[in-house]
This record gives sequence, C-alpha cells and structure tokens, in this order.
Amino acid sequence: FLVSASFTVVKEPSGSVFPLEGSKFTVKCIVTGVDKLPNATFRDRNNNAVEGSTDGHRTFIKDIDGFNEVLTLIWNPLRLTDIEIPDLSCDVDDTDSFKYNIHIIPIVSKPMINLYPKNETVNKDDDLTLTCDIKVKMFEKWENFALEWLFNGQLIDKNSNKYKINKLVDEAENKSSTLTVSKASNKDEGIYQCRANVNLKSGDTTDSTFSEDADIEVKWEDTSTPAKQEIIKMNEESVEMACLIKGYPIPKLHWQKGDDTLAAGDDSRYTFSNDTKYGTENSLFAISKVTYTDRGKYYCVATFQSGKSSRQEFILRVRDPLGALWPALGILIEAILLFLIIGLYTCFKKSKHQNTDDVDGANHEKSPLVKDAPRVSYTTGDEGVKSRLVNDEKA
Repeated sequence: FLVSASFTVVKEPSGSVFPLEGSKFTVKCIVTGVDKLPNATFRDRNNNAVEGSTDGHRTFIKDIDGFNEVLTLIWNPLRLTDIEIPDLSCDVDDTDSFKYNIHIIPIVSKPMINLYPKNETVNKDDDLTLTCDIKVKMFEKWENFALEWLFNGQLIDKNSNKYKINKLVDEAENKSSTLTVSKASNKDEGIYQCRANVNLKSGDTTDSTFSEDADIEVKWEDTSTPAKQEIIKMNEESVEMACLIKGYPIPKLHWQKGDDTLAAGDDSRYTFSNDTKYGTENSLFAISKVTYTDRGKYYCVATFQSGKSSRQEFILRVRDPLGALWPALGILIEAILLFLIIGLYTCFKKSKHQNTDDVDGANHEKSPLVKDAPRVSYTTGDEGVKSRLVNDEKA
C-alpha cells in the first residue's frame, strides 16, 4: 500500500513471488486518485507499455470507477520468454514507478513428487503405509526445502501414536519419506498429502510449496449384530425402521418380514429410501398406516463385498387406540359380577335361615313330646338363677 500526495497505489502481489512456468499468473495495480483520475500504465524494463499479447496468452484489463483505476494483467500460461516479467512496474502519471518482484521458476526446477499408492483401499484395523519420493534441481533462489505430511489439509502431528513418519533418504536433490497409519478405521479415510516447502534465500519474503495428493479409502465391515428394536404403534399410525449396519464398500441391503423378502411393489404403503449420511441404499424402510396384519418380526439383511452378512431385527407391535380402556372395563365388569354374586349369596343365605326357623316352629307345635313337655321358667336376680320349676313329676 503506497501513498502519494495525489493518489494511493495497491500492488497485487505486493511482495516477492515465484510463479511456476506454465501456470496461470495475475498481477494488479489499483490506483485511487485524491482529486482527479490518475493515469496508470504497466511498463517493462525498457519503459514500454505492457498490455495484451497478440497470441492471447497475456490479457490486459482496465477498469475505471470515479477516481479509481484498476489495471490487471493475466498470463495463461506463464512463459520463461515473458521478458516483461522480471522488471514489471506500475507507473502513475509518468512520474512515479512501483516495481513488482517476480521470479519465474523453470518447470525443470519444479520438485518432482511421487506419492504412492495413489488410490488405495485398505481393510479396517490394517496398517496403511504411504511413500513419498521427491527429486529436485535446486533453483537459484532456493536455499533448501522441507518435507511434510498432511491429512485432509491438516498437518500431521509427528508425535501422535496414530502416525509414524520415517525419513529414508535425505540428500541434496533426493528425499524420501514414509507415513504409516496404524490400525486404519473409517475415520482415516480422506486425502493424504506429501508437501515440499521451499525455503527461499535471505531477503525474499515468500516461500513456495509443491505437493502431491493420495486418496485413501478404508474398507470396513460392521458384522456385529445391532441391538434388537421393539416398536409399538397404534393402528393407522406410520412407522419407520432404520438399519444401523454400515460398511465400506457400502453393503447391499434388503428387508424381510419373517422369511419373506419385501419389495416396494408388494404394498403401496411400503417405502424404501437411502441413508443420507452413508449413502446406504434401502437402509430406511417405512410403512404408512399400519394395521394389525403388519405385526411381526422384520429384518434388515446386509451382504458385504467379502460375502459376509449381518442382520438387524425389529419387532413391530400394533395396538388398538382404545386398548388402554379394555383392562379398566374388565376390572369394572369383574367388580360388578363379584358384587352380584355376594348379594345373591347373602339373599340366599337369609332365605334359607328363615325357612329353617319356620319349619322348626311348626314341628315344635305338632310334636307330642313338645306338646306334653314340661314348661321351664327361669328367674334371674342378683344371685343368678334361683329356681327351676318342673311340672312333670317324672322329671
């Protein structure tokens, strides 16, 4: 960011840069006038204006907005023969010149990085080993370079127990390193990167980086049996069952009710869909408006690439919305029946006792023994029974 009495200048890039031969490269000069529109121009070492080329590999763009002027040069591809590059400058009003510091790296000086295996699939819990070989011809601006490993854009910690980094060769123009990932899991899937960081000589402000990628997939199979799930739904409700069996490569799934395989065409109420997280096909099975006939055991059956299989069990129970009332109604009916039984039994017992007393009374009057039997009377007082009169002389 440069300031003058009548304008300000912003260069992009502002410091030393080292674009690679054959790449696309862009520079900008953004000039803002204080009280008038400045006149800016790109110029080479011979003070010649630099604009677009006739062959089209260099493009010049000029944008003006008020007192702002933006000049852009684009090289695509960048060539070593672009002689305007080394001493390119942005001149303003033919009075001030602002130079860029650009050094083109020859393609032959680009570090040659060979990372292998490139695309690999490993089994879960197996160790994964990647090898990175780097060959480089030292560029005049380079002092040395360092080799680094990255996983999904993050620098790998050399002190982690998960990773082991070994340097096999460490020479001036040849370097080699191996990265070992212990007991690979699905969390270790992703992009591994071997990167060469080029350190530039003292006085330059920008480093250059070159890298090579390897896409690693981890093959894993979850053959353990997921916990059985019991699902209770009311009649006419909908139900969804989610299969929890996962793996990579993605296993093939199908659904069963008992021993019968289910398909979407079997019933218009059936819906099969995919798991959005893992992309497992048919991992979700749904039934709309369940009925009592839908009750039973359902199975999600997964077949892995290795030929192994696993299944998850679901038990679907369908209940009547009024089902909770039936137990209470049964208790009420039992109470009423018990009350009736007790009442009838009580009435029957009273009636029986009354009949017995009537019969005893009639027999007492009719019996000769009772008719001639002596009358007995009792007189009670403070001392108890005082006397007993018996009219029968024999008694």
